[in-house]
Amino acid sequence: MRITAIFCVPAVLTCLTLFSESAAARTYTFDPAMLGEAGVGADISLFNEGAQLPGTYMVDILLNGQRVDSREVVFSLVREDNRPVLYPCLSVEQLARYGVRTEDFQSLDNGSGCADLSILSGTTYNFSFSEQQLRLSVPQIHLRPASKGIAPQSLWDDGIPAFLMNYSASTSRTELRGNSGKNSDSSFAQLSPGLNAGAWRLRSQSNWQKQENTQARWQTSYIYAERGLRGLRSRLSLGDRTTEDKVFNGVPFRGVMLASDELMVPYTERAFAPMIRGIARTQARVEVRQGGYLLYETTVAPGPFALRDLTLAGRWGGELQVSVRESDGSQQTFSVPYQTPAVSLKEGYLSYGLMAGQYRPADHNTEAATIGQAVLLYGLPYDLTIYGGLQGAKAYQSAALGLGVSLGNWGSASFDVTGAQAQLRDQDKEQGTAWRVRYSKLIDATDTTLTVAGYRHATPGFATIEETLNSYGRTNPTDSNLWYNRSYGRMRSTTSIAVSQAIGRFGSLGINYSITDYWHHDGNDNNYGLSYGMGLPWGARLSLSQSRTRSTTATGAIRNESLSSLWLSLPLTSRADSTITASYQGTMGRSGDTHSLGLNGSALDRRLNWDVRQARSLSREGPSTNNGYMHLGWSGAYGNAGTGYSYNTQQRTVSAELNGGMILHENGLTFGQNIPGTVSLVQAPGAAGVSVSGTSGVRTDYRGYTLHPSVTPYQENIISLDPLSLADDVEITQTDVRVVPTRGAVVTARFNTRSGARALMRLTRVDGSDVPFGALVTVSGAEGGAGVAGAGGEVYLTGLPVKGKLLVRWSGSECSANYTLPASPGASGVHTIQATCR
Repeated sequence: MRITAIFCVPAVLTCLTLFSESAAARTYTFDPAMLGEAGVGADISLFNEGAQLPGTYMVDILLNGQRVDSREVVFSLVREDNRPVLYPCLSVEQLARYGVRTEDFQSLDNGSGCADLSILSGTTYNFSFSEQQLRLSVPQIHLRPASKGIAPQSLWDDGIPAFLMNYSASTSRTELRGNSGKNSDSSFAQLSPGLNAGAWRLRSQSNWQKQENTQARWQTSYIYAERGLRGLRSRLSLGDRTTEDKVFNGVPFRGVMLASDELMVPYTERAFAPMIRGIARTQARVEVRQGGYLLYETTVAPGPFALRDLTLAGRWGGELQVSVRESDGSQQTFSVPYQTPAVSLKEGYLSYGLMAGQYRPADHNTEAATIGQAVLLYGLPYDLTIYGGLQGAKAYQSAALGLGVSLGNWGSASFDVTGAQAQLRDQDKEQGTAWRVRYSKLIDATDTTLTVAGYRHATPGFATIEETLNSYGRTNPTDSNLWYNRSYGRMRSTTSIAVSQAIGRFGSLGINYSITDYWHHDGNDNNYGLSYGMGLPWGARLSLSQSRTRSTTATGAIRNESLSSLWLSLPLTSRADSTITASYQGTMGRSGDTHSLGLNGSALDRRLNWDVRQARSLSREGPSTNNGYMHLGWSGAYGNAGTGYSYNTQQRTVSAELNGGMILHENGLTFGQNIPGTVSLVQAPGAAGVSVSGTSGVRTDYRGYTLHPSVTPYQENIISLDPLSLADDVEITQTDVRVVPTRGAVVTARFNTRSGARALMRLTRVDGSDVPFGALVTVSGAEGGAGVAGAGGEVYLTGLPVKGKLLVRWSGSECSANYTLPASPGASGVHTIQATCR
């Protein structure tokens, strides 16, 4: 009889639940005796009135039929139309997140933490217990128009006070073969500390570099403080920054800048960063500079490389200087000019930038002159955009005016002209003009992208503000100072063309060409590149590339460089947690050819990466050589680490690198992977080693904390934990948390966790009878799970401490029971005990 009652109770409860929802308008009375022995003293008064027990339920929240959230919601028992219903506790912040215009209803917040839904006229709610859904119906007049790509401003979170820092370090030792046995050491470190306080962000970056037989050198790239101004949709910056390249080329300065922040508005355009492509003949160190400042450094394996993760804050155009330092001592250098797409703003959109301060040259021997700049861009009707600006400094003044137009199916274009008056050091004042044309076009029918940019100094007297200010050094000018040395010649014009073409299943083709000439010497610099890639059967990939550079030196000498490459890769295995890929790469250049074979892959949930290659170089001027390369990398919860080894007939090199990020906050110090700018601090107390979905190697530390680096400012980001990686004694009440950070913020994504044992308890009263069916059981003084007593006073509870007290309530009565869990659970991991409720 007892077994029968146990199996009947859930079925009867289900019937009561479903029937109570379908017949809420009527009153039915159910006889507890139908539950058999379990029905004696059962408390089903709420079920008799078509209601459910109040408490906390995990529900899907639907707004006007659309799912907007999944979370635990506290429901309280209220009476409406003389019948009991469960009322949801939703905060004003939650309603704003769902799109409700909460700013129009100041009385929504009644001080209890729960919004008064009756203030929103016409709003209804319904809790479907059987489907665990909270259905909200809100009239459209109370809802905010949907903004694509950006969250409502009321949800923007400036984050918590915190100290944060990115760090990276690399070192290598090269040993020359032969009798000399000399060693050459090289080390590089970069620290990027920062501080968040409210809306303010303090950021800095310092580089340390040590080469063999040279003195170690620190260089501070920048230090600045900034904050967002929501009302102006702008950003205020103080310190070392670089102006945006919207009208003029970016200028490094130390001072104050107030400029539009386009991330604060639903604007599809984002900051542009060029991709740098090249070919390394050996394991090489690649350095990227702009204006003399080191922006990026990394080590690449032999073969083609593409740098996609450059951070060029404020630099939307200009020229990058790239140095590829080969392990055999040779060096490649080339320039990568880049420009923003053609200017085209929406009608009525205003973008501006104001700057005042001192010029901040990379060469400390250059005078720090006072400078100022103002730029303005405005979207006009008929798809026109007008823009212009002013620049002023010691011995330099300039003005620019331009017009951009969206040509619809014909693409978009912009044209601007700049007039300048400049006086270089020890020279007379000169005036000049320059013009620039930019054009871009996407041909949908053929999936072709065309970009053309042309820049020309119409007169020899034109100079930029950087050319002028760099001529004022603290030392006497010398022939090595190219900014001052007129014999080198100023640029007359530069033109670049880039075409990319998708060819469906036959891959994609890219072509680029640029040419630059000068006023004061014959000849020009030009380079072109051709790249092709396509997918092959079995997941294989083929890539072909060709590059050629022709440059003319100040003395008129012509230098040609040419390099061709073929790359073929074939996956041998590809599983969810590991991969193995074989590859062949061949490069052909003026100095010789290189052919290499390699294996690379990943393991341990793709956190361990490895790469092994063997190559043979065929020189056109000397003997052939063999060289090899090995690298092992780890992407973990506390950062990334790697080590490598390479060799050839002349030398061998051992290297190691380490990088990551850290945040010091009110709850301690948390290490993680590199912080690109905006970050979420994941908090799941007690849940150690839990994977963060959508990331590689990101797991909570021993306390349940970690850093989620891939969040986008001013947009709703969903942070998810993988429930399959939870320990047996840990539960999370929700797997998703939504955050909307402002730029540079450290926002918390807190997950409610329950750490403790699971138990099936039988609760009896002092007289030996079971506690009533339907009684609510909670853990005193803890956030453990609650349960409802079933047949024979049995209740299933989770998140239990080893010792504790249970509170049992029913029909206005209550009792408490002390318990102590056994030393070990049963085979299923669930404790089975009995306790007396007094």
